This record gives sequence, C-alpha cells and structure tokens, in this order.
Amino acid sequence: MRLESVVLGVGLVPLSACRPSDEPGWTIAVQRDVAEGEGEYSHRLWLVYDDGREDSLVPIPPEPNYAGTRTPYTQFVGWSPDGRGFYAADRADWFFTDGRFEPLRCDDIPYAHGCIVRGNEPLILSSGELVVPYELSSAHFPGVAPLPRAHLLVIDHEAGTSEIVDETHEYACVSAAPGGLIVATEVLYTYGDDLDMNPSPTREYRTFMLRDGVREDIAGLTTFDCSLIAPTGDLVAWPAGAATRVTDLDGRELHVVPHHRAAAWTSDGRWLGGNDFESVWLLDTTTGQVDRLELPEADAIHFSPDGRRLAVQERCTGSTLPEPRWQLRIYEDVGRWEEVWAEPCDTQHWIDWTPDGERFARQLEEDGVDGFHVISVVDGERGPFIEGRGLAFRPEG
Repeated sequence: MRLESVVLGVGLVPLSACRPSDEPGWTIAVQRDVAEGEGEYSHRLWLVYDDGREDSLVPIPPEPNYAGTRTPYTQFVGWSPDGRGFYAADRADWFFTDGRFEPLRCDDIPYAHGCIVRGNEPLILSSGELVVPYELSSAHFPGVAPLPRAHLLVIDHEAGTSEIVDETHEYACVSAAPGGLIVATEVLYTYGDDLDMNPSPTREYRTFMLRDGVREDIAGLTTFDCSLIAPTGDLVAWPAGAATRVTDLDGRELHVVPHHRAAAWTSDGRWLGGNDFESVWLLDTTTGQVDRLELPEADAIHFSPDGRRLAVQERCTGSTLPEPRWQLRIYEDVGRWEEVWAEPCDTQHWIDWTPDGERFARQLEEDGVDGFHVISVVDGERGPFIEGRGLAFRPEG
C-alpha cells in the first residue's frame, strides 16, 4: 500500500452534479438541518453552484443503520482529489458517492458496529485512499484492563479494501504525505490498581512515524501538539516545547522556529505558518528566515490553495466564550504582510478558499440562520447569502 499526497477538507460531490473541470465557476458543499417532524431534524448535504443552482444529496442506507433509523444524518468528510465525488458518513457507515451510494468496506475491524467513527478528522489522499483515526466505544469495567479502542484505518475505495495500520487508546492528531508516510500522536492511558477508587487514568503522549507500514517512535516528543508533514512530503514540523523544529524525513534538523503552534503549510512546502498567542509567524524554508506579525488574538490561519494569500482569524479584543466575536484579515503575497482585506467584528467563523484563491467563503449567522457569502478578494464583490455550514469548495479536477 502506498500513501500519496494529502488533500485536506470537509466535503464531496456526485459525478452527475459536477461541472466539467474546464468550465469556470465554483461548486461548494454544505450541511443543512432539515425538519423531519416535530422536534426532529436530519443533517443533509447540499451542493451549491455559482450560478445559483442547488442539489440536495440525501444518501439513505437501504437497511436501518446501527442507530435503528433511516433518518439521514449525513456529515461531510472530504472531496475526492479529482473533485468528481466525495466521502461522507452517516450514523453507522462511511461511504463514497459519485452519484450512487457506495458503502466503504470496514467490516473486518474487531469490536466494531458497522463503521461508526468518532473523534479526529480523517485525511483524504491524492490516491483516493481515506486515512481514519477510528475510535471504538469499548466499555471499561472495574478490575478489567481496557481494550485498545482506537485504530488507524486506511480504506482504499477503488480496491474495496481496508487495513488497520496501527492501534492505540486514542489519537491526538494524524498527518500524512506522499511516499507511504504517516505521522501521528497517540494518547496512552495507564490505570492504577485501585480502579474502583480512582477510575481516572494518567495520560502519556507519544509521537511516531509510519513509513511504508513500519513504525518508528520519535524519542522526546511527548507533547499533544500536532506534527505537520509538508504536502511535498520531504519536511516535517515537530513541536519542541516553546519552539518548532523542521527536519527532513531522516531527522536532520534544518530550521528551528522560536515559536510554537505550527498550523499550516503552503501547497509547495515553501512556507510554514503558525500562531503562538502573541503573533502570527511564517518560516521561509528556502532561506530559513522567520517573520512575525504581532496579533495576540490570532486564532487560526488559512493559506490560499496557490500559497499567495494568508487569511488570519482574529478574536476581537474583550470577546470571550460562549459568544466570541471574530474578524478576518487577509494578507497578499505571503511574507510581505500586505493587508488587503479586513472585516469588522462579528460572529463569523470557518473559512474556505476557492481553488484559484481569488474568492473565499466565511461562515456567519444572519437572522439566526447559519450561512455564508462568497466574497472576491480582488474587488470585494459579495455574493448572496447561502444557507448552510461546514462549507467546502470542490477542488479543481
């Protein structure tokens, strides 16, 4: 089994609904709550196009699922790399659709009921495989050692196969890249002898690398912060206390960033960005130079697909939970900190870019309804309000 480059996202589309890849425009996938009766709602997937058309996707299993219901409760997982279909999950099964319901094979997993998956985000690979941190709901009984309850599962939709490549108690985070490489941080639980009096376990974090199925534990990495593999597959950003180490795959240290919380790579692997509660920082891996911009309330960063622009989500001063306010800043030509967009404080959150990086959508709330506008960074043109959440633009095929 060979794992290829990673496509990160949260949604997918049927062949019949997709535009040909040589036509302009965009397609976006969203989730909506649909009333099924008094006090009953289902999650359904919708495809929305730039010309205003909408398609409803309601894949319903032919038999009652694990929850004993046919009510659609479908959640986006991710677009296929070619944009022709998508992975999704209902209450009990993973499936892939390109216009038809196709359950994914995962019936050989021990202790599993169907393919119930909770917890961490899956990864979609350019080869079409799905890497899933698969968490089981095994019970813990006094005096009985707990069973491993999480598997790292690789599902190959085209071949119709699934393979468990690792298992532990829990995965804190997982990243993957070309060349059969996976880096993950696992959580190990240790229970004492007095399980009745002290049922809470101690936790230990351990980071490891899977290279073509061979596991290599990374000494000294015991933090829960995530390690990030560059999309090019040749660099890894490792958490190192108050700093971030960048190495090649053989562990040779190439750069040290005096800031922590690495968050994202550009698609070409040149820039690594992060935020550390005091600033947003960028590492240029071609020069080793680290630049930072003081933004103490920065919460998340999002590079455009072409790596030209950087969007920063910033918590507004004095804004706290449960209803924080956010503003969005967009910088042109990554590394120059030339601000080209800033929005006022609002309840907005979550952002996704169109594949060309010329537009973005940002979730917000209008009159109590979740939705978004598609906005042009170039001229500020703002499209109509579209209802939905968990938005994800279809990648270019």
